[in-house]
Amino acid sequence: MLRTYVIVTLVLGLGGAATAEIRFEEGAAAAGLRFSHFGASRAALLPEDNGSGLAFGDYDNDGDDDLYVVNLAGPVLTARSQLRATREPGRLFRNRGDGTFEDVTQSSGLRHVGWGMGAVWVDADDDGWLDLLITGLDEVRLFRNSGTGGFSDVSVDSGLGELPCFATGSAVADYDGDGDLDLYVPCYVDFPWEQARNRPLVGGRPATMTTPASYPAQPNLLFRNDGSGRFDDVATAAGVADPLGRGLQALFADFDDDGLPDLYLANDQSFDRLFHNRGDGTFADVSIEAGTRDPRAGMGVALGDYDADGRDDLFLTHWVGEQNALYRNQSADGLVLFEDTAYQQGLAPVDPSWVGWGTGLFDFDLDGDLDLFVVNGSTIEDEWTLEVLSDPKMIPQPLRVYEHRSDGFADVSAEAGPIMEELFVGRGAAFADVDRDGLVDVAVSVHGGSPLLLGNRSERRGHWLAVRLEGRSPNRFAVGARVIVHTEARRVSRRHLVGESYLSDNSAELHFGLGPEAIVSDVEVVWPNGARTHSGKVPVDGTVLMREGVAGWLPLVKGLRASRPWGLSRPEPEIRDEKDEEDRN
Repeated sequence: MLRTYVIVTLVLGLGGAATAEIRFEEGAAAAGLRFSHFGASRAALLPEDNGSGLAFGDYDNDGDDDLYVVNLAGPVLTARSQLRATREPGRLFRNRGDGTFEDVTQSSGLRHVGWGMGAVWVDADDDGWLDLLITGLDEVRLFRNSGTGGFSDVSVDSGLGELPCFATGSAVADYDGDGDLDLYVPCYVDFPWEQARNRPLVGGRPATMTTPASYPAQPNLLFRNDGSGRFDDVATAAGVADPLGRGLQALFADFDDDGLPDLYLANDQSFDRLFHNRGDGTFADVSIEAGTRDPRAGMGVALGDYDADGRDDLFLTHWVGEQNALYRNQSADGLVLFEDTAYQQGLAPVDPSWVGWGTGLFDFDLDGDLDLFVVNGSTIEDEWTLEVLSDPKMIPQPLRVYEHRSDGFADVSAEAGPIMEELFVGRGAAFADVDRDGLVDVAVSVHGGSPLLLGNRSERRGHWLAVRLEGRSPNRFAVGARVIVHTEARRVSRRHLVGESYLSDNSAELHFGLGPEAIVSDVEVVWPNGARTHSGKVPVDGTVLMREGVAGWLPLVKGLRASRPWGLSRPEPEIRDEKDEEDRN
């Protein structure tokens, strides 16, 4: 059954000169994002310090991105039954369509209370509605979307549930080419719980246990979808279990453009991995040949073509004393190859005390190239606080934004608004145009604090275009598709990923800054099965929908909010004059 989509859009003119700055304004509370992460005193144990993330997704199919905020609900030495009975769940916030949110956790039935780490939105059962996958300590939970605003826990029936896995930043793709979506779940470390409960006293309090390298790694999980929404772990057979890695964030992307999603894995205090998809259901570890067998502590991962050469590059955040990495993709002739260009591009060195987590490559000022956002927050205790013995805190650190210029990236955080001068124990980051003004906003999770919603208030240095995708069953949201926007002067591309940043998930709507280009000659979509469709000429400063197998783009209905679910009759398109119709066709 075909789905229809009505898209709300605001057409706005340009509003800035060439010297405009990137600026953000914090407005989480005003937007209705009221929530407090963790809500307990730290016990200085590793599993309490790593989470959590957040996920943007349009769960009610009304055209606006909603937000799920993961909660690590309390001390990890608490009994799970007691935790579920006494602690707070993660929160589902529904976007009202005006950039504000309402908490619908209770009414939706999406009540997950646990030691939550990450979340992604995925249509696991191919019914056209986004389900929610939540990872956490010893569990992987799948909540099925009913399509009427409610969710039900189908973890056990789906082959997931409580598992011997410290599950972290998952990723989604059709890795085996059978059409349906599979799940990759990194597992972190095998933490010694009995030792933690019987720690010796050091300096008058229990000894800290926060170093990942002190504990054995856990093998990762690759859940193959059998076509019915049930999943079986085939990680070992596929060659991606990586039993020596301490996985924090995975990312699927076709790095060599052979039509098959490869897998990048950021590992903490162990070598990162790049697995090349062989096309027969298995992967080859090409980390050494590709130049990505990185010994630094990999935390967050962002994908984007920063040098506009048509190949997807990678940015990675790292731990204390380790500069972040910007891997330029130089793959060619069947060889996957990357070069770390962080230093040459002005991204190193950074403050050696910073610990990077969530991150994203987006065009925040619409000048036509990708800028960079990084969330920092230490895992080291702040020994200068008065509560260091009774309620130890981790050291807060600044958020950073880097503007992409002709000679590389420049740290413009000092001019990017008062929020950038504050310090946070940041973790996850997710990106979406929340208020649909054409500028990409940022949500940030704060360990032991309230989430941030950074409204993008940058002056516009160009035009923009956003693209939504409608694939065919069984991959209706076209996960893995690549969108290429053609103008007279440039060719910019993005991939639709599920699972990126750190423990987080970005909007499924692909956003493009176009600079001064006022005409888009074509939007080209390379669908997951390799087929291509073209839009022809489309208007700028708005959102279009591309359908698999259908040439052209869906007409926009301006000013009308889409409250209907997928599959119902299409609303009447706006009336266009003959010239407008010619341009569109």
